Amino acid sequence: MPTAQVNGNGAEIFYEDSGAPPGSTDYATIVIVHGLVFHSGTFKRTLPFAAPNNLRIVAINQRDYPGSTLYTASELDRITSSNVEDLELALQAQGQEFATFLVHLINAGGVLPVQEKDGKKSGGLAVLGWSLGNLVPLCMFGNAKHIEEETKSLLNEYLRTLVIFDSPPFPIGEPIPKEFSFPLWDSTIAPEDRGPCFAIWVGTYFSPAVPDLSSMDIQALESRTNISQTSEPDNMAPTTSRMSVEELQSMTHPEVLERSGGPLMELEPAVYWRVTERALFETEGAFASVDAVAIWCNMSVAPCVWAARRIAERAEAAKTEGKRGRKVDTVKIDGANHFPHWDEPERLVRLLADSI
Repeated sequence: MPTAQVNGNGAEIFYEDSGAPPGSTDYATIVIVHGLVFHSGTFKRTLPFAAPNNLRIVAINQRDYPGSTLYTASELDRITSSNVEDLELALQAQGQEFATFLVHLINAGGVLPVQEKDGKKSGGLAVLGWSLGNLVPLCMFGNAKHIEEETKSLLNEYLRTLVIFDSPPFPIGEPIPKEFSFPLWDSTIAPEDRGPCFAIWVGTYFSPAVPDLSSMDIQALESRTNISQTSEPDNMAPTTSRMSVEELQSMTHPEVLERSGGPLMELEPAVYWRVTERALFETEGAFASVDAVAIWCNMSVAPCVWAARRIAERAEAAKTEGKRGRKVDTVKIDGANHFPHWDEPERLVRLLADSI
């Protein structure tokens, strides 16, 4: 069970590794950070498709998840603090630990330096956050000034792309519009039922599919229906409802919701906003050669589609205002819900290989 030490107190991160594609001298490595409750096991179906697409895939388990070190009481106090300075320090630690993990991976061998020829990159390291897990790479890029110069210098030789994969509003500092349903906060659902309701809701396919980010407003997004309850020919049931009990147990860790997952989700939006601004739109030249791509799924839950729209709008506004930001592209996965890595892993890996 591979782990990497990520801070001076001995905290460790567990990770799964597809390994390098045999015989390849120009493959890219993608490090994946999972979302809330659903950990790296959610991405295990992607691993067999890494080598055929000239990729190495590494999927980590965040702190407080199986195989990784629990947060200490003092770390949890910071995450749950109402003091903005404490929250900023907590997010700086997220970024620093992730940077330390990447350095471990590089020093262990098997990560190629990024190369560019005729405008095309090869080798190198892409980092991908999925769902709430986007907070981790965003905290690294958005807190670059707090990372040691030696670490930044090394990472600059390897980093190529930041992938923001179907993010909800939380890690980019956007409030959820009050019109959107969100089972974990729904007072009409009994507290003990909110977790199971969330698990089904987040894996639902919503119809109609969103054609482009500008074509649906808040009301239209929320009025979409669960496709499994319609008469449409492709009425796919929610991903999570098709998983066996054993599969769900192999990829979820509900206990984290009360400890750190819920508090990180509910952390003061203004703090996340500032981190995202520094990570994407006003970078001051940090990791300047790294482009970003926001991948969104057009049958996903409304908050995630809305977050992709806000990323695109903020990127355009930054450009108009002349800010020194990162290049940010958006890529749509047509016909996908929040779990294409489970339902269509080969398709997703191909898209990642083309997008980074």
